[in-house]
Amino acid sequence: MAFEWDNHRAALSPQMRRYIEAGLNTSRVEYVGAWRRVEQCRALLPKVFEDVDVLLTPCVPGEAPKGLASTGDPSMQAMWTALHTPSMTLPTSTSV
Repeated sequence: MAFEWDNHRAALSPQMRRYIEAGLNTSRVEYVGAWRRVEQCRALLPKVFEDVDVLLTPCVPGEAPKGLASTGDPSMQAMWTALHTPSMTLPTSTSV
């Protein structure tokens, strides 16, 4: 994203600009510490899945937005991506 940030920043969504700005404001110490914590959590996964085959968790804090302008808030899925776990999203309900 460095090229886009440097050359096409205005074309990025507000959400993507916030993510990049947060990353740029993260110190090396914080960044390395966060990845060490992820590694610690990854080491715990075999115990988590010792007696279960599937772990059901919410993947988003609400419905997908209408239209194609955004895929929605990925914050609840980011953890599973960082942990390198396989995951899938199942549409289970809609709002009324």
